[in-house]
Amino acid sequence: MPRSDLALALGALMAAGGASAFVRTTGATLAGHAPGALPRPAHAAATALLRPAPPAPPVRASRAARGSAPGACAWRAALGIEQLPLGAQAAVFAGSISAITAGGVLAAGPGLDAVERVLPPAWFRAWSRSWPLLGALYVLAGTAHFSSAAAFEAIYPPAGTWGLWYLPGSAAFHVWWTGVAEVLGGLGLLLGGLADLAPEQYQLPDDARFLTASSALGLCVLTLAVTPANIYMFTHDAQMVGLGPASALPVSFHAARGAVQVLLLGLLLRMAGQESGVTENQVAGVGTSQCQE
Repeated sequence: MPRSDLALALGALMAAGGASAFVRTTGATLAGHAPGALPRPAHAAATALLRPAPPAPPVRASRAARGSAPGACAWRAALGIEQLPLGAQAAVFAGSISAITAGGVLAAGPGLDAVERVLPPAWFRAWSRSWPLLGALYVLAGTAHFSSAAAFEAIYPPAGTWGLWYLPGSAAFHVWWTGVAEVLGGLGLLLGGLADLAPEQYQLPDDARFLTASSALGLCVLTLAVTPANIYMFTHDAQMVGLGPASALPVSFHAARGAVQVLLLGLLLRMAGQESGVTENQVAGVGTSQCQE
């Protein structure tokens, strides 16, 4: 080996030895050991101190932090309602369900009366005869209670919610019976509505004309019965696992759903209270025959 290469190799070995001695001496001094007496684990720890630290993993903001940040409505639709005292939460719940119920009653009476005055009679009559087709919506919703039971169970209020919710029975039980009721009520509404649209020879007997009205009334009560689940989604930011977005629903969604629910209640109440066309025709025919006599 040439002398120049031999000198370079000796210099590299001496530098490596010096660095190792520096690490061992420094580590021993920090740990209280005498130079040269640093144990192997301590030597490894001292060597690790000289290595650059790996970059810290990105820290994701917690849900609470996201809720308190500017623009929190994009993350939290509940607006911190679940953090209020139970008395205030109960007031929000009572106010919400009262407003939806009162809105449905007003929609069934003055609301639809105003629409009837604005629309031509033939248009309103044709529109009102299509209302029973809403039964298909309830059949689909009831079927989803079984195909996506976990999603509906996730929005069932647990015991103690709002300080007043202590309904007996599990979430699975309430999801099951409401699904059955929605399917049966929807089928009854559809059958009654289609019978009214059918030719006279295929229409239901007179003693079965109550099918549309009774189904509409039952679905109205059922809609109010499941309203607490919708309110729970708003007040506590509950999510329908697998059927909704991963982030919280915006307040505008809850407002729109409340308006649709008011309209549904109004239509159902109107169907439950109105007489069938056949009965009206029969009464008109009896009155005409009596006048002719």
